[in-house]
Amino acid sequence: MLLELKAENARLREELEMQRTAAVSGPATPAAMTEPTAAAPAAAYTYRRDRPNFELGVEVPYLSLRTNHGAGEQAGGNGWFDESFDHEAAYRLTASYVTDDGLGVRGRYFRYSETVTPGQFFKTNLYDLELMAGLDVEKWSFTAFGGLRGGEIKWSDENGASGFEFDGIGFTVGAEARRYFGQNFAFLLGARHSQLFGEIKELANSDKNKDNVVPITDLYAGLEYVRSFSNGSRLGIGLGYEAALFSSLSGNVDNDIDPEDVDISLTGPRLTVNYGF
Repeated sequence: MLLELKAENARLREELEMQRTAAVSGPATPAAMTEPTAAAPAAAYTYRRDRPNFELGVEVPYLSLRTNHGAGEQAGGNGWFDESFDHEAAYRLTASYVTDDGLGVRGRYFRYSETVTPGQFFKTNLYDLELMAGLDVEKWSFTAFGGLRGGEIKWSDENGASGFEFDGIGFTVGAEARRYFGQNFAFLLGARHSQLFGEIKELANSDKNKDNVVPITDLYAGLEYVRSFSNGSRLGIGLGYEAALFSSLSGNVDNDIDPEDVDISLTGPRLTVNYGF
C-alpha cells in the first residue's frame, strides 16, 4: 500500500511540472503557422553581375628591349645587338564580351616595332582569341583564360648582316587576380604563357626551317581605378608594369651563328584605358 502511494505522488509531481513548463513557454504554435527561419547568407563565390557585358580597351606599354646576349656593346663587348634600344611605345587593343555568369570571349592585338639601324631591329605582331571564366570571392576577383595565339616576329642577325622572321600559331593560357580596396580601386596581378609553332625564314633569301617552337611568357601588375555611371557603363584607367619574354628565337637557318638562339625581353610601364557598356 505504501509503495502505491509513493508511485501516485511521483506521477502527480510530473504532471504539475509539465503544467508549469507549458504556462511559461506559452501555447504551442502549429507547424504550418511557424515563420521560416532566414537562411544564412551564402559565401560570395559568384561573378559580379553589375559589370558591363561588352568592354573595349587600349593599352600603351612603353617598352625597353633586352636580350640574354646583350643589347649594346661597350669596351670590346660582343652583344647580340651592337646598339642599345631606346624605350619605344607599343600598343595593344582588346575587345571582350562576358555573360552575367562570368563566361566570355576576348580578342587582342599587340604591335611593337623598333629599328635602331637598318641591320638592328625587332618587330612583332600578336593576335589572341581566347575564352574567359570569372569568379569573385569577397574582395577578390579571379579570371582564367585560354585560347589561340598567332603572330609574326622579326629580329636581326647577331652580326647585323641579315635578319629572320617567324610565323606561327599555337595556344595561350593564363590567369589574373584583382584585389579591390576603397570604393573604386583594385590591385591587378596576372601571368600568361604561350607556345607558337611555325617556320623561321631568313629575310635575305629563301632559306627556311619548319616545325619551330617559340615560347612567350607575359607577366604584369598594376593599379586600376574604375568609375561606374548611371547608364550602366563603366570607365577603367590603370597604371602598371609588364614584361614579355620571347624565348628560343633561332638564327640557325644560315648555320653560321654562335650562339644560335636569342631570348628577347620587352619590359616597361603601361597605361590602360577600358570602357564597358
